[in-house]
Amino acid sequence: IIVLQYGERIFGVKKNVQSLPTHFGVWIAVLLLFVYRWVENIFGHVDHPRSIAFLVCAYLLLSLGGMWFFGKRNWLERADPFHVFFKFLSFFAIFESRDEKIFLRFPGVGLLNVRTATISEIAFVMLMLSTIAYDGLKETLHWQSLLHSFVWIGFTPKTLYTLSMVLLTFFFTGIYFVVGVLVELFSGREEKVPMPFGEFLFSFLPIAVGYELAHYISLFLTEAQRIIPLMSDPLGFGWNIFGTAYNRVNLDIINADILWRSQVLFIVIGHIFSVYIAHIIALRLYKNHKMALASQIPMLVLMVGYTIFSLWIIAQPTG
Repeated sequence: IIVLQYGERIFGVKKNVQSLPTHFGVWIAVLLLFVYRWVENIFGHVDHPRSIAFLVCAYLLLSLGGMWFFGKRNWLERADPFHVFFKFLSFFAIFESRDEKIFLRFPGVGLLNVRTATISEIAFVMLMLSTIAYDGLKETLHWQSLLHSFVWIGFTPKTLYTLSMVLLTFFFTGIYFVVGVLVELFSGREEKVPMPFGEFLFSFLPIAVGYELAHYISLFLTEAQRIIPLMSDPLGFGWNIFGTAYNRVNLDIINADILWRSQVLFIVIGHIFSVYIAHIIALRLYKNHKMALASQIPMLVLMVGYTIFSLWIIAQPTG
């Protein structure tokens, strides 16, 4: 970090900052997000400290190299998957800065002020939606039995899981583009304009966020407890600095019934937000209220379908 910030001044190291081509969009972030989700869902060594240390170091070197070559802001805003991910989540922020003043706003209002999304941003959001759905789907007994039936072809389990995650992402993206065409056809707009693929993209973010919360809430409540013993023994040397080194994780911290109700609530609230945001965008996009309402029929079917799919996943027995 010191070299990045002060390299030329202190060490005489001159930066060779290049600009990422415009047509790159956020495609590098799309690729790296896929790699991250692949490691999370398929890699199989995410609980091995050595493997995690290697991956973190590789990500660190890639990030530092990208920031050095392309510039910090350029790399982070267009190539770093976590920066792009949290930039999209920032649309839900309850604070907004205008004229050097901070204002409170309702969560999700920021979604109404974003520009039209690019093709690479569409791919990024569809990857967000499909991979979090895949993360839950791969644990169900139905999905596992389906994939194991293809083992006789000669594919290894990792290859099958990778192909299925890629195909699910393409399926989600294809459905979105089909619905985008139907939205325009249902609206009845006669003038020739580009299809509204980019206009409605961010209306799907509330569903994605709702399912992220539903999927990870139990993991967060259990794994976050590990911070308590780690505070006393952060390096694993047998220390007990604060007397908490022997604290055990309480796996029953949340009742199963309350957890289920919370997951359903997160998903349904996300769906309601998405329908509302899409309706507001349609009112801005089309001439009159009738056209806007008609255009939302395919979008509503898609959103309800995704919500039902999400609820079905969390209701399935896992193995």
